[in-house]
Amino acid sequence: MNPPADRPRVPLHRRSTVIDAFVTDDPDVIEVVGSFCDERPWAEGAEHSVIHRMTLTLHVQLSTMTIVAAHADMHDFPHVECPQIAP
Repeated sequence: MNPPADRPRVPLHRRSTVIDAFVTDDPDVIEVVGSFCDERPWAEGAEHSVIHRMTLTLHVQLSTMTIVAAHADMHDFPHVECPQIAP
C-alpha cells in the first residue's frame, strides 16, 4: 500500500548485504566475506543508528565447492545475547 500522493514516503529501516570474494595463497581456496547491516539512520533521537552489523568469513575449496573454514563476527548489536549466534 502506497502513502497518499500528498504525503511523502518516510524511510524506516535499511538492510544492506555485501558479499566480497578474495584470492588466497592457495589457488584452490577463495575467501568469501559477507557483511550484513541493519540500520535506522532516520530515527529521531537515535544515538546509534546501526542495529546489527555482522560479518561471516568463509574459506571455500573451489575444486569441491566445500566450505573448509568459517568465522562469524558481531560488530554491532542491540542485545547482550546477540553475539551468542557467532559460534
